[in-house]
Amino acid sequence: MEKLNIVGQNLDQSDIDAASDYIKGERKRLTGARIEGSYEKEDSDKEIINFANNLLNSELSELGEAELEDLENKVYLFPDNKFREIFDGADRALYDSINDSIAINLDENIDDLDYLSKILHEAIHKCSYNKFFLDKEDNHIAVARSGYKNSSQKEGVYFRGFNEVVTEKMNQDIMEKNWDAIVSKLNLNDDIIAAYRERRLDYHDYIDVVDGLVNKIADKKSESSEKIWLNIKKGYLNGEMMHLREIEKEFGPGALRFLSLMTENPDNLAHEELMLNIKGFFDTDDQDEKNKYAQKLLPNNEYNKYLNTVTRVL
Repeated sequence: MEKLNIVGQNLDQSDIDAASDYIKGERKRLTGARIEGSYEKEDSDKEIINFANNLLNSELSELGEAELEDLENKVYLFPDNKFREIFDGADRALYDSINDSIAINLDENIDDLDYLSKILHEAIHKCSYNKFFLDKEDNHIAVARSGYKNSSQKEGVYFRGFNEVVTEKMNQDIMEKNWDAIVSKLNLNDDIIAAYRERRLDYHDYIDVVDGLVNKIADKKSESSEKIWLNIKKGYLNGEMMHLREIEKEFGPGALRFLSLMTENPDNLAHEELMLNIKGFFDTDDQDEKNKYAQKLLPNNEYNKYLNTVTRVL
C-alpha cells in the first residue's frame, strides 16, 4: 500500500492518517474518471501515453526505482481554452501532486513529438519524491516537497527552477537515448524534428548551469560527470538531499541560495542576465568575484547574511 509522507506541527497519528486517507481518496476518485471539459482519449492518445510510460519505466528500472503503473488513467487532455480556464497560470501541461494527475494542453499546434515530450516531462514529475504539509488549524493540505522543490508558508518556494531543469534534463536524456525508436514509432518528419530541437532551447540556459555544476563537482571529486548526474537524479526521485548539500560544499557559502534564484527574476534584471550571473557565480573560484555576483542578485538583508556566512566559514 502506498505510504504518503505527511508533516506538520502538533500532528498525532490520527491527523496523519486522516490526511493520508483524504489524498488517497482524491486520487482514487479521479483515476480514470472524466473531468468536465476534457477530451475523451482516443486510441492514438492512449498509444502515445503508454509509449511514454514504457520509455520512463526503462529509465526507472536502470535507476533501481519502482516502475510507473497505469499512466493512461492519470492523464487528462484539454482544449487550449479549457486548460487555461481550469489551470490558471499554466500554459502547456502540469502535474498535481495531491490528485496525482497530469493535465495536458492539446492546443491546435501540438504535434506527436511535442505531445510525447509533454507527457514524459509531467510523468517524471509524477515519479519524483513528494511530501505534504497538513495545517491542522486550517485543515488544509499543501505540497511541501516535490522532487527538489521545497514550499512553506514562511519561507516561500525554493529550488523551483532547479527542480524544473532536473525534470527537463531527465526528459531530454530519455528522448535522446530512445531517439531512433521515437522517430520510428511516431513516423516523424524533418519539420517536426526541427520544431522539437527549437523548443529544447527554452531550457538551454538552465541546463547550462546544471551541466556546469555537474562537471565542476565531477572534476573536484575526480569522478565522472555521469555519476554526479546519476546521484542528482536519484535524489530527485527518492528525496535524498545530500546531493544539494554537496553543491554547497563544493561551491561555498551561498551556493544553494543562488541555485534557488533560478526562478526568481528581480525587476531590475532580465531573465538572460539573471542566468548569466548565476552561471558566473558557479563558474568562478574567486571569492571576491562570487561576492560581486551576490551583491548584484541578493536583497541587502540577504547579502549581509551571505557576507557574514562567508566570513565565518572562510
